[in-house]
Amino acid sequence: MAPGAPVLVVDDDTVSRHVLVQALTQAGLPHVALASGAEALRLIESIAPSLVLLDLVMPSPDGYEVLRELRSRAATRDIPVV
Repeated sequence: MAPGAPVLVVDDDTVSRHVLVQALTQAGLPHVALASGAEALRLIESIAPSLVLLDLVMPSPDGYEVLRELRSRAATRDIPVV
């Protein structure tokens, strides 16, 4: 994990995303919030997050598909995902 790297929040639910972003903000942690797995897969390597908070139940690609793809890429396979 890179110090100062953002936490990536991926959740299609606006309220859940907002709650997570508020908690990260209050904790003083940098973050990036995205509303879909497709966005996450497209941008994750440029974001280089320290951690991914990933919703499993989303429209395709769902969280399981996103996780499989992240684990298959050398650049993202070691990023912690919750």
